Amino acid sequence: MRAAENQHESRPTGRAEAEAVAGFPGRHPWMLRLALVVLAPALVLLALEAVLALVGYGYPTDFFISYDGGRTYTGNWQFAWRFSPPSVATEPQPLRLAGEKPPGTVRVFVLGESAAAGTPDPAYGIARVLEVMLRARYPATRFEVVNAAMRGIDSHGVLQIARECAERDADIFIVYMGNNDVVGPCSPLVTSPLCRSSLTATRTCLWLKTTRVGQLVEDVARALGKDAQVVRPQTLETFLAQAVGATDPRRDAVCSRFRANLRDIIESAQGAGARAVVSTVATNLGDCAPLASRHGAGLTEAEEAEWQTLLDRAEEAENAGRWAEALDGYRAALAIDEEFADLHFRLARCLAALKRCDEAGRHYARARDLDALAFRAPGPLNQVVRDEAAGREADGVFLVDAEAALAGCPEADDGVPGERLFYEHAHPTFEGTCRLAEALLAAVEKALPEAVRAAAPGPVPTAEECAGRLALTGWDRLRLARIMARATALPPFTNQSDHALRQARMMSAVADLAWCESPETSDDHLRVYLAALKKAPDDWCLWHQFARFRFASGDLVTATALWQKVLGEVPSHAEARVSLADALARQGRTHEAADQYRQTIDRKPNCIPAYQGLASVCLVQGHTDEAMTYLARAVAVRPDPQGYLVVGDVLARQGMWDDAIAWYGRGLAVASDHTGLRWRVAEALFAKGDFAEAAKHLEALVRADPKDTRAQAALAHVLVRRDQAVSPGGS
Repeated sequence: MRAAENQHESRPTGRAEAEAVAGFPGRHPWMLRLALVVLAPALVLLALEAVLALVGYGYPTDFFISYDGGRTYTGNWQFAWRFSPPSVATEPQPLRLAGEKPPGTVRVFVLGESAAAGTPDPAYGIARVLEVMLRARYPATRFEVVNAAMRGIDSHGVLQIARECAERDADIFIVYMGNNDVVGPCSPLVTSPLCRSSLTATRTCLWLKTTRVGQLVEDVARALGKDAQVVRPQTLETFLAQAVGATDPRRDAVCSRFRANLRDIIESAQGAGARAVVSTVATNLGDCAPLASRHGAGLTEAEEAEWQTLLDRAEEAENAGRWAEALDGYRAALAIDEEFADLHFRLARCLAALKRCDEAGRHYARARDLDALAFRAPGPLNQVVRDEAAGREADGVFLVDAEAALAGCPEADDGVPGERLFYEHAHPTFEGTCRLAEALLAAVEKALPEAVRAAAPGPVPTAEECAGRLALTGWDRLRLARIMARATALPPFTNQSDHALRQARMMSAVADLAWCESPETSDDHLRVYLAALKKAPDDWCLWHQFARFRFASGDLVTATALWQKVLGEVPSHAEARVSLADALARQGRTHEAADQYRQTIDRKPNCIPAYQGLASVCLVQGHTDEAMTYLARAVAVRPDPQGYLVVGDVLARQGMWDDAIAWYGRGLAVASDHTGLRWRVAEALFAKGDFAEAAKHLEALVRADPKDTRAQAALAHVLVRRDQAVSPGGS
């Protein structure tokens, strides 16, 4: 009887029995509910991800993508969409990487931002110069230096690229980064509140964008904020809105995240069995005033007024060459407010004039570190590099102090890097690039495989020899100088206290090189290119450069053949394909040109020059409606004022004045202060004979800049024509 009772008591009944049968202990019903709460949404998301993949929605997020089944890789033009909106995202440099590294090859990856990539032209960047140096030093070894650096990214983006490079038979990583972390796309100073809350949150947001569901959510959010997606011109005000003082506590978060990313980059190299050459970042100190300055907190109105008075007097003394008097005045202002970046720059300039070079260097560096628009790697980030890489050669980590190396080179005046080494704030000239490459070379050689180092190295090529190997002609130097002069004429450089002087020097440099595009110099440039190609006949980058030169010289047949060769090696090279199409169009081969433009669009649907070129061909062929369709697509890709201006220009060249004026007007509706659009619409109205309307736009230009003598002269001319048109017998 007792046994039966015990047996009855031991049997599970009711809810407990059901849970036991289901395999869940009766005392943990919450586990079932938790599983349902977690698993159900996960299954829904997985199903949605599968559906989106099935319909082809989304974009690839890998840095390297293959176009031939894995035999060859190139850069993914959509890679940066995870970090920036597609309308403003940058792209990797054109590259060609064999999926399987050839035997006996040393593969080196250069990682970083625009300074590492080689702005203004990667053809003469660090990767190219370093490859020339390595091949000259060790001619028996095949070197492959891959430019995996990108404009517009920061250390978060560099980390993603590094992890992929680790899977591509890497031997050596070169890491040269830090200019973009304070104001880059993933900086805690500029990202959304969710992403800036922690490093984990930032990385999670970036990971979610690798999924199609995450991309869908972002696209929906972007569509709901459609007005915000118009790409407005970067005015001084938009830049200054991002200015953050050096004492802002969020800058500590920048350093912390930079350190974490750098550590992970180094670990990626080590995990792949590669060596890591990690460098501090050199910047222009002596010829680059801060981009924005902020007063220290707590400054009273009276103190600020006294500070300004002292500054004005000191500036007057400096302009008169009374350096000691100016120095005293700046020091007095410094006693009131030590945090104003431009004050340190002015003080350093006086110290340099008095040959007190060490003091000058400290204040130049302080001016950089206090810059509220930190587009130069500040001292604390360079210190992170030193902390993480110093004394680790036994671990395969080699420190290069490029900041110190350039300060000690002959082109640095009194130990302060300036315009002989840098175009503007951070992008090195070719001479600066060669000095950087030399500094990196010493560490790279230590990181080379022992079998390579066993050979007696040849001499390090000079900058002149490197220029010859890379076909850097006078014509190319002029082209680069013009690119940089146009860039520095725009914000935020216009906010620098020395902008007018520096811009005048840049324009003078352009004028000094103008002789390089005269017909008499063409044969000299041609010889440089042919000599370079003789030493490196398989260098497709040289083919592209040579084609560009021949196109500019009017040799369209040679340019066409060269660009066809480039595309045979790098089919994804959008610039080369558009250039080929341009050359064909110039030869009247419009059908072939249209085919190349369409091929570009098929491979890269956001290629604005391809749409514009195709529209031009359609206009020549008389297909006006089709041309307008392509022009509209170009603006849809990048809805900024410049896009409207380009469309208007295409129409104006065809004499379609009404349509051109309409497109210029759309651009002005987005940015009423865009001087380029205002000029173009005035010119189009003048060409149409509408002098009264043209005068209104020129009057707006004069109001915006009363010192614009060009606008004043044009206005006077238009007013005369207007009066002639309305007066009796006027013509």
